[in-house]
Amino acid sequence: MEQSQSYHIYNHANGAENIFRAEENYRFFLQQYAKYLGEVVDTYAYCLMPNHFHLLVSVKSEEMLRSTFPKFQTLEKLVSKQFSNFFSSYTQSFNKVYERKGSLFIKNLKEPPFSLSANGRRHFYIYTSTRSSMVLSKTTQTGNGPAGMLTRVQRSFQI
Repeated sequence: MEQSQSYHIYNHANGAENIFRAEENYRFFLQQYAKYLGEVVDTYAYCLMPNHFHLLVSVKSEEMLRSTFPKFQTLEKLVSKQFSNFFSSYTQSFNKVYERKGSLFIKNLKEPPFSLSANGRRHFYIYTSTRSSMVLSKTTQTGNGPAGMLTRVQRSFQI
């Protein structure tokens, strides 16, 4: 992934499984996302479905990343490592809670970068079917990160 480029990141559960079985799974996913990727990517939109997710992100500038991660070797290694840690953290927790073993996600999918104007970022939506009551979608303006998204998502849950 290249700095300041926009990417549509998505992944799907292995087989017919769901990666989100309960509302708490959505919260934990976003919490771990903020922990591992909040300082690495700017998030413009996301959609979490029971068996897959979509993220619209751009990698932060190398200057910003060096201030947070002063010892990283290459941008590609840093971004890959943080995504790997994120997926691993979520999978390990999910496996422990649901007494399962093995990979939760299919292999990582790489998409070429695409361009969005600054105005387009505010209006871009990742469209999805509304059949599921567990759909979470939110767009954020440039500069707002996953921590802000998590707050808004938590308010949307009425347990």
